[in-house]
Amino acid sequence: MIAPLLVVLSVAMLEFGLIMFDYHRYSEATRRGVRLAMINTPITSLANLSTTPVDCQGTGGGSVTCTGAAVSNAATFTTLFADMRAIVPDLTADKVAVSYADSGVTSISGMVTPVVTVSLTNVTRDFMILNIIPGMPETFTYPTFTSSRVAATLTTS
Repeated sequence: MIAPLLVVLSVAMLEFGLIMFDYHRYSEATRRGVRLAMINTPITSLANLSTTPVDCQGTGGGSVTCTGAAVSNAATFTTLFADMRAIVPDLTADKVAVSYADSGVTSISGMVTPVVTVSLTNVTRDFMILNIIPGMPETFTYPTFTSSRVAATLTTS
């Protein structure tokens, strides 16, 4: 009678540990992604950033689309996504978003200083054993992971 309870408790602790490990990996992946996004050429033109923030979203095929401006440098997203996958190998591009917003800091020369945000959304983990217990969900849904940094001053083109 005690043995099944101990097995379930042990598996529950193992799955909780795996959830915490993945939480750390997703958090680290967004941190690395935003660092790469802020030092590389922007994915899109930031010419109208002072009036229109730009949101770029990865697609299932590994490419990227942006709202507010056309994609001008998809290689930045490809590099950023590849580095994030080095931390989370099963990550898919459709879960990655990159946003550029005006930081409110402008230089005399008209340079744009954007706030770059990288987000991971809709990330889940399937339970291995606990889902066989009645009432337990089959998956755990993580919260949205977001990391933002003020980028280096960039030209407006």
